[in-house]
Amino acid sequence: TGIENYRGSILPCTLPGCEGLKVIATYHPSYVARDRTRYPIFDIDIRRVKEDSSFPELNIPQRHMVIDPRGEELKHWVDKIIKNGIAAADIEAIKYTTHILCCGFAISPSETVCIVQHEHSYEWQWAIDKILSSSINLIWHNGPYDQIVLEANGFKIKNYFWDTMVAQHVMQPEMPKTLAYITSVNTREPYYKDEVKSDEDTKSWTQKWWSISENREKVWRYNCKDTGCTFENFLIQEEELSNGPSGWTPTFQFKMSEIPVGVRISQAGMLRDEKRHRELKGALLYIWADFQSALNNLIGRTVNTNSSKQMCILLYDELGLKEKRKRDKNGKWVRTADENALVSLVGECKAQYDNRIQKAVKEKWLKALVVCKLTMKIRGVRKVLSSYVDIEISEDGRARGLVKITGAETGRWSMSKYYDNTGIPMQTVPRDPVELEDESVLENIDVLLELEGALK
Repeated sequence: TGIENYRGSILPCTLPGCEGLKVIATYHPSYVARDRTRYPIFDIDIRRVKEDSSFPELNIPQRHMVIDPRGEELKHWVDKIIKNGIAAADIEAIKYTTHILCCGFAISPSETVCIVQHEHSYEWQWAIDKILSSSINLIWHNGPYDQIVLEANGFKIKNYFWDTMVAQHVMQPEMPKTLAYITSVNTREPYYKDEVKSDEDTKSWTQKWWSISENREKVWRYNCKDTGCTFENFLIQEEELSNGPSGWTPTFQFKMSEIPVGVRISQAGMLRDEKRHRELKGALLYIWADFQSALNNLIGRTVNTNSSKQMCILLYDELGLKEKRKRDKNGKWVRTADENALVSLVGECKAQYDNRIQKAVKEKWLKALVVCKLTMKIRGVRKVLSSYVDIEISEDGRARGLVKITGAETGRWSMSKYYDNTGIPMQTVPRDPVELEDESVLENIDVLLELEGALK
Protein backbone atom coordinates (compact mmCIF):
# COMPACT_ATOMS: atom_id res chain seq x y z
CA THR A 1 0.00 0.00 0.00
CA GLY A 2 1.02 3.64 -0.30
CA ILE A 3 1.69 4.22 3.39
CA GLU A 4 3.79 1.05 3.64
CA ASN A 5 6.07 2.59 1.01
CA TYR A 6 6.08 6.21 2.11
CA ARG A 7 6.12 5.82 5.89
CA GLY A 8 9.31 7.29 7.31
CA SER A 9 9.71 9.67 4.37
CA ILE A 10 10.35 13.36 5.07
CA LEU A 11 8.18 15.29 2.62
CA PRO A 12 7.11 18.91 1.98
CA CYS A 13 3.46 19.59 2.84
CA THR A 14 1.27 20.17 -0.23
CA LEU A 15 -1.97 21.16 1.53
CA PRO A 16 -3.17 24.76 0.93
CA GLY A 17 -2.14 27.01 3.79
CA CYS A 18 0.51 24.58 5.04
CA GLU A 19 3.23 25.36 2.52
CA GLY A 20 6.68 25.35 4.05
CA LEU A 21 5.87 22.73 6.65
CA LYS A 22 7.39 19.28 6.49
CA VAL A 23 5.51 16.04 6.88
CA ILE A 24 6.80 12.67 8.10
CA ALA A 25 4.50 9.88 6.97
CA THR A 26 3.63 6.97 9.24
CA TYR A 27 0.82 4.55 10.03
CA HIS A 28 -2.52 5.63 11.47
CA PRO A 29 -2.59 4.83 15.21
CA SER A 30 -5.75 2.73 14.81
CA TYR A 31 -3.91 0.51 12.30
CA VAL A 32 -1.08 0.00 14.78
CA ALA A 33 -3.63 -0.80 17.50
CA ARG A 34 -5.10 -3.53 15.26
CA ASP A 35 -1.73 -4.91 14.18
CA ARG A 36 0.81 -4.64 16.99
CA THR A 37 3.57 -6.06 14.79
CA ARG A 38 3.71 -2.58 13.22
CA TYR A 39 4.42 -0.88 16.54
CA PRO A 40 8.27 -1.04 16.37
CA ILE A 41 8.21 0.66 12.95
CA PHE A 42 5.64 3.20 14.17
CA ASP A 43 7.89 3.92 17.16
CA ILE A 44 10.87 4.57 14.86
CA ASP A 45 8.81 7.02 12.80
CA ILE A 46 7.53 8.87 15.89
CA ARG A 47 11.09 9.23 17.19
CA ARG A 48 12.03 10.80 13.86
CA VAL A 49 9.06 13.18 14.17
CA LYS A 50 10.26 14.22 17.62
CA GLU A 51 13.83 14.80 16.45
CA ASP A 52 12.79 16.68 13.30
CA SER A 53 10.39 18.96 15.16
CA SER A 54 13.36 21.04 16.33
CA PHE A 55 14.21 22.38 12.85
CA PRO A 56 12.18 23.29 9.73
CA GLU A 57 14.57 22.10 7.02
CA LEU A 58 13.95 18.85 5.10
CA ASN A 59 17.67 18.04 4.93
CA ILE A 60 17.24 15.60 2.05
CA PRO A 61 20.55 13.97 1.00
CA GLN A 62 22.20 15.48 -2.06
CA ARG A 63 23.71 12.80 -4.26
CA HIS A 64 26.12 13.62 -7.08
CA MET A 65 25.15 11.35 -9.98
CA VAL A 66 27.39 10.75 -12.96
CA ILE A 67 25.27 9.08 -15.63
CA ASP A 68 26.55 7.26 -18.71
CA PRO A 69 30.23 8.31 -18.70
CA ARG A 70 32.14 7.29 -21.82
CA GLY A 71 35.66 7.33 -23.17
CA GLU A 72 38.22 9.00 -20.92
CA GLU A 73 35.56 9.97 -18.37
CA LEU A 74 34.56 6.31 -17.99
CA LYS A 75 38.19 5.25 -17.62
CA HIS A 76 38.65 7.96 -14.98
CA TRP A 77 35.69 6.63 -13.00
CA VAL A 78 36.82 3.02 -13.24
CA ASP A 79 40.23 4.00 -11.85
CA LYS A 80 38.61 6.15 -9.16
CA ILE A 81 36.32 3.34 -7.99
CA ILE A 82 39.15 0.80 -7.83
CA LYS A 83 41.44 3.26 -6.05
CA ASN A 84 38.69 3.95 -3.48
CA GLY A 85 38.91 0.30 -2.41
CA ILE A 86 35.21 -0.04 -1.61
CA ALA A 87 31.99 0.57 -3.53
CA ALA A 88 28.29 -0.20 -3.39
CA ALA A 89 27.05 -1.89 -6.56
CA ASP A 90 23.70 -2.61 -8.17
CA ILE A 91 22.37 -3.64 -11.57
CA GLU A 92 19.08 -2.92 -13.31
CA ALA A 93 17.79 -5.49 -15.80
CA ILE A 94 14.71 -6.21 -17.87
CA LYS A 95 12.53 -8.33 -15.59
CA TYR A 96 12.64 -12.10 -16.17
CA THR A 97 15.67 -11.76 -18.46
CA THR A 98 19.45 -11.47 -18.18
CA HIS A 99 19.41 -8.27 -20.25
CA ILE A 100 21.36 -5.74 -18.17
CA LEU A 101 20.27 -2.11 -18.61
CA CYS A 102 22.93 -0.49 -16.45
CA CYS A 103 25.27 -1.09 -13.53
CA GLY A 104 25.73 1.50 -10.80
CA PHE A 105 28.53 2.07 -8.30
CA ALA A 106 28.81 4.40 -5.31
CA ILE A 107 32.13 5.27 -3.66
CA SER A 108 30.31 7.16 -0.91
CA PRO A 109 26.68 7.93 -0.07
CA SER A 110 26.91 11.15 -2.07
CA GLU A 111 29.07 10.14 -5.06
CA THR A 112 27.58 7.67 -7.55
CA VAL A 113 28.03 6.65 -11.16
CA CYS A 114 25.78 4.70 -13.54
CA ILE A 115 27.48 2.75 -16.34
CA VAL A 116 24.95 2.28 -19.13
CA GLN A 117 24.77 -0.71 -21.46
CA HIS A 118 25.15 0.17 -25.14
CA GLU A 119 24.58 -2.26 -27.98
CA HIS A 120 27.55 -2.89 -30.27
CA SER A 121 29.89 -1.42 -27.65
CA TYR A 122 32.31 -3.31 -25.43
CA GLU A 123 33.32 -0.25 -23.44
CA TRP A 124 30.67 -0.71 -20.74
CA GLN A 125 31.50 -4.42 -20.47
CA TRP A 126 35.18 -3.63 -20.02
CA ALA A 127 34.40 -1.11 -17.28
CA ILE A 128 32.08 -3.41 -15.29
CA ASP A 129 34.41 -6.40 -15.66
CA LYS A 130 37.44 -4.41 -14.51
CA ILE A 131 35.65 -3.21 -11.37
CA LEU A 132 34.01 -6.54 -10.47
CA SER A 133 37.18 -8.56 -11.06
CA SER A 134 39.32 -6.21 -8.97
CA SER A 135 39.94 -6.82 -5.27
CA ILE A 136 37.85 -3.89 -3.99
CA ASN A 137 35.19 -4.53 -1.36
CA LEU A 138 31.79 -4.64 -3.06
CA ILE A 139 28.59 -3.89 -1.14
CA TRP A 140 25.26 -5.24 -2.42
CA HIS A 141 21.65 -5.40 -1.36
CA ASN A 142 20.20 -8.83 -2.14
CA GLY A 143 23.27 -9.43 -4.22
CA PRO A 144 22.64 -13.08 -5.19
CA TYR A 145 20.15 -11.90 -7.82
CA ASP A 146 22.70 -9.45 -9.23
CA GLN A 147 25.41 -12.12 -9.15
CA ILE A 148 23.32 -14.67 -11.07
CA VAL A 149 22.39 -12.15 -13.78
CA LEU A 150 25.96 -10.83 -14.00
CA GLU A 151 27.41 -14.35 -14.29
CA ALA A 152 24.89 -15.13 -17.03
CA ASN A 153 26.49 -12.22 -18.91
CA GLY A 154 30.03 -13.49 -18.35
CA PHE A 155 31.00 -11.29 -15.38
CA LYS A 156 32.55 -12.58 -12.13
CA ILE A 157 32.44 -10.91 -8.71
CA LYS A 158 35.80 -11.31 -7.01
CA ASN A 159 35.11 -9.77 -3.59
CA TYR A 160 31.50 -9.96 -2.40
CA PHE A 161 32.23 -8.06 0.81
CA TRP A 162 28.89 -7.00 2.31
CA ASP A 163 25.18 -7.46 1.79
CA THR A 164 22.92 -4.93 3.52
CA MET A 165 19.98 -7.34 3.38
CA VAL A 166 22.01 -10.00 5.20
CA ALA A 167 23.16 -7.49 7.83
CA GLN A 168 19.55 -6.43 8.43
CA HIS A 169 18.56 -10.11 8.64
CA VAL A 170 21.18 -10.73 11.35
CA MET A 171 20.45 -7.64 13.45
CA GLN A 172 16.66 -7.48 13.07
CA PRO A 173 15.43 -10.82 11.68
CA GLU A 174 11.78 -10.07 12.46
CA MET A 175 11.77 -6.72 10.62
CA PRO A 176 11.44 -5.98 6.87
CA LYS A 177 14.62 -6.39 4.83
CA THR A 178 13.87 -4.46 1.63
CA LEU A 179 16.16 -1.65 0.53
CA ALA A 180 13.20 0.74 0.74
CA TYR A 181 12.56 -0.10 4.41
CA ILE A 182 16.21 -0.04 5.50
CA THR A 183 16.68 3.28 3.70
CA SER A 184 13.60 4.75 5.40
CA VAL A 185 15.07 3.93 8.82
CA ASN A 186 18.79 4.63 8.30
CA THR A 187 18.72 7.61 5.94
CA ARG A 188 16.75 10.77 5.19
CA GLU A 189 16.14 9.75 1.57
CA PRO A 190 12.37 9.89 0.84
CA TYR A 191 10.74 6.91 -0.85
CA TYR A 192 11.74 6.91 -4.53
CA LYS A 193 10.85 3.48 -5.89
CA ASP A 194 7.71 4.83 -7.62
CA GLU A 195 9.86 7.16 -9.72
CA VAL A 196 10.35 4.33 -12.20
CA LYS A 197 6.82 3.00 -12.53
CA SER A 198 6.70 0.81 -15.62
CA ASP A 199 4.19 -0.52 -18.12
CA GLU A 200 0.68 -0.73 -16.70
CA ASP A 201 0.15 -3.99 -18.59
CA THR A 202 3.18 -5.82 -17.23
CA LYS A 203 4.11 -3.95 -14.03
CA SER A 204 7.74 -4.48 -15.03
CA TRP A 205 10.31 -2.89 -17.26
CA THR A 206 10.05 -4.07 -20.86
CA GLN A 207 12.03 -3.33 -24.01
CA LYS A 208 9.13 -1.18 -25.24
CA TRP A 209 9.08 0.86 -22.03
CA TRP A 210 12.88 1.11 -22.01
CA SER A 211 12.93 2.47 -25.58
CA ILE A 212 11.50 5.82 -24.34
CA SER A 213 14.41 8.15 -23.48
CA GLU A 214 12.61 9.72 -20.51
CA ASN A 215 12.17 6.29 -18.93
CA ARG A 216 15.84 5.45 -19.41
CA GLU A 217 16.85 8.63 -17.58
CA LYS A 218 14.57 7.68 -14.68
CA VAL A 219 16.14 4.23 -14.38
CA TRP A 220 19.70 5.61 -14.45
CA ARG A 221 18.94 8.07 -11.65
CA TYR A 222 17.11 5.32 -9.76
CA ASN A 223 20.17 3.11 -10.09
CA CYS A 224 22.39 5.86 -8.66
CA LYS A 225 20.02 6.37 -5.72
CA ASP A 226 20.02 2.63 -5.01
CA THR A 227 23.82 2.49 -4.80
CA GLY A 228 24.08 5.72 -2.78
CA CYS A 229 21.49 4.50 -0.28
CA THR A 230 23.12 1.07 -0.09
CA PHE A 231 26.46 2.67 0.77
CA GLU A 232 24.83 4.88 3.42
CA ASN A 233 23.05 1.87 4.92
CA PHE A 234 26.34 -0.03 4.97
CA LEU A 235 28.10 2.68 7.01
CA ILE A 236 25.36 2.62 9.64
CA GLN A 237 25.12 -1.17 9.70
CA GLU A 238 28.89 -1.58 10.02
CA GLU A 239 28.91 0.59 13.14
CA GLU A 240 25.83 -1.10 14.63
CA LEU A 241 27.22 -4.56 13.94
CA SER A 242 30.58 -3.83 15.55
CA ASN A 243 28.99 -2.21 18.61
CA GLY A 244 26.16 -4.71 18.99
CA PRO A 245 25.98 -8.10 20.74
CA SER A 246 29.08 -10.28 20.39
CA GLY A 247 27.19 -12.85 18.33
CA TRP A 248 26.24 -10.47 15.54
CA THR A 249 29.59 -10.35 13.73
CA PRO A 250 30.26 -14.12 13.57
CA THR A 251 26.63 -14.73 12.59
CA PHE A 252 26.91 -12.15 9.81
CA GLN A 253 30.14 -13.72 8.57
CA PHE A 254 28.52 -17.16 8.59
CA LYS A 255 25.47 -15.93 6.66
CA MET A 256 27.73 -14.21 4.11
CA SER A 257 29.61 -17.50 3.64
CA GLU A 258 26.29 -19.13 2.67
CA ILE A 259 25.77 -16.82 -0.32
CA PRO A 260 28.08 -18.68 -2.77
CA VAL A 261 26.41 -21.97 -1.82
CA GLY A 262 22.93 -20.55 -2.36
CA VAL A 263 23.92 -19.05 -5.70
CA ARG A 264 25.34 -22.34 -7.00
CA ILE A 265 22.24 -24.27 -5.84
CA SER A 266 20.07 -21.72 -7.65
CA GLN A 267 22.07 -22.06 -10.85
CA ALA A 268 22.21 -25.87 -10.76
CA GLY A 269 18.53 -26.59 -10.13
CA MET A 270 17.13 -30.12 -10.43
CA LEU A 271 16.60 -32.26 -13.52
CA ARG A 272 12.93 -33.13 -13.99
CA ASP A 273 11.95 -36.69 -14.90
CA GLU A 274 9.36 -36.05 -17.62
CA LYS A 275 7.85 -39.55 -17.43
CA ARG A 276 7.29 -39.29 -13.68
CA HIS A 277 6.04 -35.74 -14.13
CA ARG A 278 3.30 -36.90 -16.50
CA GLU A 279 2.33 -39.68 -14.09
CA LEU A 280 2.17 -37.26 -11.17
CA LYS A 281 0.01 -34.83 -13.10
CA GLY A 282 -2.30 -37.63 -14.23
CA ALA A 283 -2.65 -38.93 -10.66
CA LEU A 284 -3.46 -35.47 -9.29
CA LEU A 285 -6.04 -34.82 -12.01
CA TYR A 286 -7.65 -38.19 -11.23
CA ILE A 287 -7.85 -37.35 -7.51
CA TRP A 288 -9.20 -33.86 -8.25
CA ALA A 289 -11.88 -35.28 -10.56
CA ASP A 290 -12.87 -37.84 -7.91
CA PHE A 291 -13.25 -35.21 -5.16
CA GLN A 292 -14.94 -32.72 -7.50
CA SER A 293 -17.48 -35.31 -8.64
CA ALA A 294 -18.32 -36.12 -5.01
CA LEU A 295 -18.78 -32.43 -4.18
CA ASN A 296 -20.92 -31.75 -7.26
CA ASN A 297 -23.17 -34.74 -6.48
CA LEU A 298 -23.55 -33.64 -2.87
CA ILE A 299 -24.72 -30.11 -3.66
CA GLY A 300 -26.44 -30.91 -6.96
CA ARG A 301 -24.41 -28.60 -9.19
CA THR A 302 -20.87 -27.66 -10.21
CA VAL A 303 -18.92 -25.24 -8.04
CA ASN A 304 -15.45 -23.73 -8.44
CA THR A 305 -13.75 -24.23 -5.08
CA ASN A 306 -11.17 -21.55 -5.89
CA SER A 307 -13.89 -18.93 -6.37
CA SER A 308 -14.39 -17.06 -3.10
CA LYS A 309 -17.70 -15.66 -4.32
CA GLN A 310 -19.13 -19.07 -5.26
CA MET A 311 -17.94 -20.68 -2.03
CA CYS A 312 -19.37 -17.88 0.14
CA ILE A 313 -22.75 -18.31 -1.54
CA LEU A 314 -22.61 -22.09 -1.02
CA LEU A 315 -21.41 -22.03 2.60
CA TYR A 316 -23.30 -19.07 3.99
CA ASP A 317 -26.36 -18.51 1.79
CA GLU A 318 -27.24 -22.12 0.89
CA LEU A 319 -25.90 -24.15 3.83
CA GLY A 320 -26.58 -21.41 6.37
CA LEU A 321 -23.22 -21.63 8.14
CA LYS A 322 -21.96 -18.82 10.35
CA GLU A 323 -20.22 -16.19 8.21
CA LYS A 324 -16.48 -15.76 8.52
CA ARG A 325 -15.09 -12.32 7.75
CA LYS A 326 -11.75 -10.64 7.24
CA ARG A 327 -10.51 -7.23 6.15
CA ASP A 328 -9.81 -6.72 2.45
CA LYS A 329 -6.92 -4.62 1.13
CA ASN A 330 -8.97 -1.46 1.74
CA GLY A 331 -9.63 -2.35 5.37
CA LYS A 332 -13.28 -3.26 4.74
CA TRP A 333 -14.76 -6.35 6.43
CA VAL A 334 -15.86 -8.88 3.80
CA ARG A 335 -17.06 -12.49 3.77
CA THR A 336 -14.34 -15.05 3.24
CA ALA A 337 -14.03 -18.73 2.46
CA ASP A 338 -10.25 -18.95 2.81
CA GLU A 339 -8.35 -21.76 4.53
CA ASN A 340 -8.71 -20.25 8.01
CA ALA A 341 -12.46 -19.89 7.50
CA LEU A 342 -12.79 -23.51 6.35
CA VAL A 343 -10.77 -24.84 9.30
CA SER A 344 -13.04 -22.92 11.66
CA LEU A 345 -16.17 -24.14 9.86
CA VAL A 346 -15.01 -27.76 10.01
CA GLY A 347 -14.66 -27.48 13.78
CA GLU A 348 -18.08 -25.86 14.16
CA CYS A 349 -19.80 -28.41 11.90
CA LYS A 350 -18.16 -31.32 13.72
CA ALA A 351 -19.26 -29.96 17.10
CA GLN A 352 -22.84 -29.42 15.89
CA TYR A 353 -22.98 -32.92 14.36
CA ASP A 354 -21.73 -34.54 17.57
CA ASN A 355 -24.21 -32.63 19.76
CA ARG A 356 -27.36 -33.19 17.70
CA ILE A 357 -29.81 -36.08 18.16
CA GLN A 358 -32.44 -35.69 15.45
CA LYS A 359 -31.45 -37.56 12.30
CA ALA A 360 -32.44 -34.78 9.88
CA VAL A 361 -30.46 -32.17 11.79
CA LYS A 362 -27.42 -34.46 12.07
CA GLU A 363 -27.55 -35.08 8.31
CA LYS A 364 -27.65 -31.33 7.66
CA TRP A 365 -24.48 -30.75 9.66
CA LEU A 366 -22.83 -33.85 8.19
CA LYS A 367 -23.45 -32.49 4.70
CA ALA A 368 -21.93 -29.13 5.64
CA LEU A 369 -18.94 -30.89 7.23
CA VAL A 370 -18.31 -33.02 4.13
CA VAL A 371 -18.64 -29.97 1.84
CA CYS A 372 -15.98 -28.10 3.84
CA LYS A 373 -13.61 -31.08 3.92
CA LEU A 374 -14.02 -31.82 0.21
CA THR A 375 -13.36 -28.16 -0.57
CA MET A 376 -10.12 -28.28 1.42
CA LYS A 377 -9.08 -31.51 -0.32
CA ILE A 378 -9.77 -30.10 -3.79
CA ARG A 379 -7.94 -26.88 -3.04
CA GLY A 380 -4.97 -28.84 -1.77
CA VAL A 381 -4.73 -30.87 -4.97
CA ARG A 382 -5.17 -27.76 -7.12
CA LYS A 383 -2.45 -25.97 -5.14
CA VAL A 384 0.03 -28.78 -5.77
CA LEU A 385 -0.87 -28.78 -9.46
CA SER A 386 -0.53 -25.02 -9.95
CA SER A 387 2.55 -24.49 -7.76
CA TYR A 388 4.66 -27.58 -8.41
CA VAL A 389 3.39 -29.49 -11.45
CA ASP A 390 1.95 -27.06 -14.00
CA ILE A 391 5.06 -24.91 -13.93
CA GLU A 392 7.44 -23.72 -16.61
CA ILE A 393 11.04 -24.90 -16.30
CA SER A 394 14.27 -23.98 -18.08
CA GLU A 395 14.88 -25.09 -21.64
CA ASP A 396 17.53 -27.57 -20.49
CA GLY A 397 14.87 -29.52 -18.57
CA ARG A 398 15.94 -28.35 -15.12
CA ALA A 399 13.70 -26.71 -12.53
CA ARG A 400 15.47 -23.87 -10.76
CA GLY A 401 14.64 -21.58 -7.88
CA LEU A 402 16.27 -18.51 -6.38
CA VAL A 403 17.67 -19.29 -2.94
CA LYS A 404 17.13 -16.59 -0.31
CA ILE A 405 19.39 -17.02 2.69
CA THR A 406 17.47 -14.23 4.44
CA GLY A 407 14.15 -15.91 3.78
CA ALA A 408 12.91 -16.47 7.34
CA GLU A 409 13.49 -14.84 10.71
CA THR A 410 14.35 -18.27 12.13
CA GLY A 411 17.48 -18.33 9.96
CA ARG A 412 16.37 -21.01 7.50
CA TRP A 413 16.60 -20.44 3.77
CA SER A 414 13.63 -19.88 1.51
CA MET A 415 13.28 -20.09 -2.24
CA SER A 416 11.28 -18.29 -4.91
CA LYS A 417 10.97 -18.75 -8.64
CA TYR A 418 14.13 -18.23 -10.69
CA TYR A 419 15.01 -14.80 -12.07
CA ASP A 420 13.35 -15.73 -15.40
CA ASN A 421 10.06 -16.59 -13.60
CA THR A 422 10.48 -20.33 -14.18
CA GLY A 423 10.92 -23.13 -11.68
CA ILE A 424 9.53 -23.67 -8.21
CA PRO A 425 10.17 -22.77 -4.57
CA MET A 426 11.77 -26.16 -3.90
CA GLN A 427 11.85 -25.99 -0.10
CA THR A 428 8.03 -26.09 0.03
CA VAL A 429 7.55 -29.06 -2.30
CA PRO A 430 5.17 -31.46 -0.47
CA ARG A 431 6.95 -34.50 0.92
CA ASP A 432 3.89 -36.73 1.13
CA PRO A 433 3.53 -39.02 -1.90
CA VAL A 434 0.36 -39.10 -3.95
CA GLU A 435 -1.64 -42.15 -2.88
CA LEU A 436 -3.86 -43.96 -5.37
CA GLU A 437 -6.07 -46.87 -4.37
CA ASP A 438 -5.90 -48.23 -7.91
CA GLU A 439 -2.61 -47.42 -9.68
CA SER A 440 -3.85 -49.11 -12.85
CA VAL A 441 -5.52 -45.80 -13.74
CA LEU A 442 -2.05 -44.51 -14.65
CA GLU A 443 -2.01 -46.88 -17.62
CA ASN A 444 -4.21 -44.33 -19.42
CA ILE A 445 -2.15 -41.20 -18.79
CA ASP A 446 -3.29 -39.45 -21.98
CA VAL A 447 -6.93 -39.89 -20.97
CA LEU A 448 -6.24 -38.55 -17.48
CA LEU A 449 -4.44 -35.51 -18.84
CA GLU A 450 -7.52 -34.67 -20.91
CA LEU A 451 -9.41 -34.20 -17.62
CA GLU A 452 -7.60 -30.90 -17.12
CA GLY A 453 -9.74 -29.03 -19.63
CA ALA A 454 -12.98 -30.39 -18.21
CA LEU A 455 -12.06 -29.60 -14.61
CA LYS A 456 -11.02 -26.03 -15.29
